[in-house]
Amino acid sequence: MADLVALFSSIFRDYATSGVPSSGLWEPKKSEIRALGAAIAAEINASGGNGTITHILSIGDKTIGDGTSKPLSTIFASLLAAQVFFPSAVALSDELDWAALQSLIDSAPTGARIGIRPAATYVINRPLVIGGSLNIAGAGPVPLRRPVSVTFADFDMPGVAPYLAGTVIEQTAAATDAIQITGSATTVNLYDFGILFAPAIRHVNTGHGINATPTLTYLSGHDHGIYNSTWRNIMCFGHDGNHYAYNFVN
Repeated sequence: MADLVALFSSIFRDYATSGVPSSGLWEPKKSEIRALGAAIAAEINASGGNGTITHILSIGDKTIGDGTSKPLSTIFASLLAAQVFFPSAVALSDELDWAALQSLIDSAPTGARIGIRPAATYVINRPLVIGGSLNIAGAGPVPLRRPVSVTFADFDMPGVAPYLAGTVIEQTAAATDAIQITGSATTVNLYDFGILFAPAIRHVNTGHGINATPTLTYLSGHDHGIYNSTWRNIMCFGHDGNHYAYNFVN
């Protein structure tokens, strides 16, 4: 199987000769980019052809899921170049983690399974929008609690920064949901990950953790939303008093 990390590092190296600035800046070749796309397709097909994607890639020296802010502008010179790899990218200010995850979601066939791997913190600046039936699973959230003490709160909520470990989606944008489920009559199964709001907005100015509100309307209200869906071991920490960990409209 192809070493995709090595391919990305080679095709998108900084200099004509890797590590040698005097060799001049390197411009990726279209033929190599097309070959990389074929290698990615082969990796997906090798998973069994069922749409399962079990890991997220690194790009050069930028690792997806390392818990840090990585705008696309730190990697790509133009939005068009970013969209070669992440078609769902909207702006160069988008977080790399968001662009990678949203592009996986948008390209997944109906009912596909997406595994968010490895267990890490994925930083986003827009909501992850799910418009169709899909299954998303992480490696499990881990609440970080204080040692047993006299305060009751220590027993029922995380008390030690960064509060959640394991597979975590961290929303950094104010007044913004972490996940939006917008489809009508869709089955969206979610398993084993956490949602965290960044310190600057935590408990103060957030959106919902998961907002399942269908965009289609019927008469004076919304159309059918999600149905026959299972959510298991999903944690949310840091939403403000005007929003919910999980908001359903049906």
